Amino acid sequence: MLTYDLVTDPNAIATQMPAIVQHVPADAAKLIDEQMNTVVIAATGKKGLAPELVLVLYGAMKGAGAVAIALHVTYNVTEDRSFIRSTLINAAVTIGAVLVAGNT
Repeated sequence: MLTYDLVTDPNAIATQMPAIVQHVPADAAKLIDEQMNTVVIAATGKKGLAPELVLVLYGAMKGAGAVAIALHVTYNVTEDRSFIRSTLINAAVTIGAVLVAGNT
């Protein structure tokens, strides 16, 4: 449900609820409906969390790049990677850190 909320407009979720609720038991439908109403009311006017997630990951990638630069300065090493390769390495380090943090 969290991934669905990241990319879907809260109002669209509210309009899709009847189709979702009819395929589950009554108690589950009630619980889903209550939770989704809470999410929709809290997020009214927002376009989902995807833009915020992109900004957070971008900031984390910049942090990984800063650590790499600090290590280069510390060990007196010159950067010989291209911009694209450095960015891909920073993205890999960031994704790895997120996965490690998510599993703890």
